[in-house]
Amino acid sequence: MKREDEAAKYEAVLARATERYNERLWLKDAGYYRLYDDASARTEGKPDPRDVCHVAQLAGAWVSDLCGMEQCAFPREQVRIALASISTLLRGANGIAEGVNGDGSVCRSDAASRDNCPRSYPYLNAAVYACSQFYHGRAELALDALKTIYRATNVDNRLTFNQPFEWDLDHNRPTGWGQDRHMSCL
Repeated sequence: MKREDEAAKYEAVLARATERYNERLWLKDAGYYRLYDDASARTEGKPDPRDVCHVAQLAGAWVSDLCGMEQCAFPREQVRIALASISTLLRGANGIAEGVNGDGSVCRSDAASRDNCPRSYPYLNAAVYACSQFYHGRAELALDALKTIYRATNVDNRLTFNQPFEWDLDHNRPTGWGQDRHMSCL
């Protein structure tokens, strides 16, 4: 639109927002973005839920990449580090986990209704993760994640057109309340 004065104003806002975002959410020692920053969520004697390594933490970065935005709130080097952390922390034999706590324990959003096992939302989270890996030149990691999910749902469990939203990664089976399915195939 060739409105340099307007663009400069928003570039300054983006620079401030990026600095604040990374200051509050980037866990440098862990190598990933924390799930959220809310001190009131902390419960004594339990892992700090703010420090969860979540598989979809880079969804915004991937959308920015997809749109060709050269500047975004996610510095490229931090994205590469976070992708490596996700690959290391969340990758299991039966897929990519939704998240783990900062201490490596299983992340559960609703302890009363879920098994104490690593779980995944196989298609949405894996797609964001795989697309980010593809974009950053790690096709082998992206394809490995997608092949693992394909094998677990379509081959091992024969759920081609009745795929669960939630997956128990320890037992390689669907989990959830029973009707939480969608009709699609990977």
